[in-house]
Amino acid sequence: MYDSPQHHGPQQDAARPPLGVPLLPLAPGRRAVYAASAWYPRSLLLGAAMLAFGWFGLFNLSRSWQGATLMALMGLAAILSARTRLRIDGGGVEVSLPGLGGLRRIVPYDTVLFASVRPEASGRGLGIIGGSRGWGYVSGREPVLALRLPDGREFLYSTRDAETAAALVNASLARARGDAGC
Repeated sequence: MYDSPQHHGPQQDAARPPLGVPLLPLAPGRRAVYAASAWYPRSLLLGAAMLAFGWFGLFNLSRSWQGATLMALMGLAAILSARTRLRIDGGGVEVSLPGLGGLRRIVPYDTVLFASVRPEASGRGLGIIGGSRGWGYVSGREPVLALRLPDGREFLYSTRDAETAAALVNASLARARGDAGC
């Protein structure tokens, strides 16, 4: 089980996380895993609406079947991507979409500077593919796990217990970088 997250003490060098980020104290040789799953109602509703418009458009509103078919396929993709899984373990941080055949993205620890927590997602989210500011899967008003990457972008994921997730990532980073405190 997890130890309670603590906030990191004074910063000693550039390899350590900055002040104020959560850090889970792990005893030497101790391993921990964090796993979470989430449903995104907005994706479900948007997907259902697109699927319905595509279905009805195919039979009633359009002479062209291509637009209606494309709308229905986009709706189906939105519905299938409404459930996500987050896993944090010794190999890094993984986000997967079980509905899309387990499509997944992995962020190895050697590409993460530190993890922090945001109180909630700003905007609609970046999606699983990402963009110039970052990538991840955010939705709703849940706290957000934010991983700072070396190129200045961020990986974001909405999860109810973002502080524990960030604390585990920072503990794994400290251990990998040889910090004796973890």
